[in-house]
Amino acid sequence: MKLVYIISMGHSGSTLLDSILGTHPDFLSTGELQYLGWQLFRTANKKPSTKDEDICTCGYDFRECIFWSRVIKQIFEKTGIDIAVHPEDFKNYFFGQFKYNEKIKLFDRIQGFLTRKILEAGFSFRYINLIEPRINQIINKNWLLFETMSKVSNKNFVVNSSKNFTHGLLFQQSRPSEVWFIFIHRSAEGLASSSKRWKHKTTIKDIIISKNNYEREVNKCKKNISDLNYIDVEYEEFARKPATSLDKMIHKLGALENYTRQSDDHFTIDPSQLHLVAGNPMRYRGKQLVRYDERWKTELSTKEKEMIQRLMQ
Repeated sequence: MKLVYIISMGHSGSTLLDSILGTHPDFLSTGELQYLGWQLFRTANKKPSTKDEDICTCGYDFRECIFWSRVIKQIFEKTGIDIAVHPEDFKNYFFGQFKYNEKIKLFDRIQGFLTRKILEAGFSFRYINLIEPRINQIINKNWLLFETMSKVSNKNFVVNSSKNFTHGLLFQQSRPSEVWFIFIHRSAEGLASSSKRWKHKTTIKDIIISKNNYEREVNKCKKNISDLNYIDVEYEEFARKPATSLDKMIHKLGALENYTRQSDDHFTIDPSQLHLVAGNPMRYRGKQLVRYDERWKTELSTKEKEMIQRLMQ
């Protein structure tokens, strides 16, 4: 089993890429898997719905889903923990994240910050144990989940588009040969247009700063982590040519290359046939044609486009 961990900025097409990979017979798409416990926790006493985005993309409660119910059952058989009833008991979250109804404490934030800096710098993984003595237990719980999902689905590649740099680095450093990163890069125009559409209170300058910081962090990891397996992809490329991009990725990942290929012009995804935990709301739209989002051309004013060009120089 190999873990394919997608890293990107928000609104860069991670759910789309996850779903594109999920069209391949050897890939299990999971969406933002880090939210599985949270989804189970918040639907413990309510009926899940697409409106609340707390239901599996197959249309069933995670507890009733043909895939997740089997995963939950096998986790119980292996650990004695019923994550459908008490997801918090599984304790697979890092640094206080997803403690459900609790706020993340300052100490947990500091732990997470220091861990990321150590990992990005390429220092030995053993230093993380000094910050969080339980780190191996937490990683092993997550890995048990990945392996169970792989076994239940009978697929060799588990795709996780949680986009959490720290989590991804922890998985990578604990099992370097079994983890691949996919770094998504998107144009500043696309990011700005998406931010505007979602009514985020961010300026063009904020977006450029965030993009530059992201690219800097990615380059730092590539430079400092000698055993990092990674693939760089451009949103503009895989949205325009999904079939071609998929071919390139599976070749580099060493996946089965003898499969039924779609064409770039008529490439479809169908999240309702997948079991995504969380991600972009487009995951609930069922079967859809993959198309490059070029709304930035009309949604951004000439002044905004010129500002982006100036700041990106």
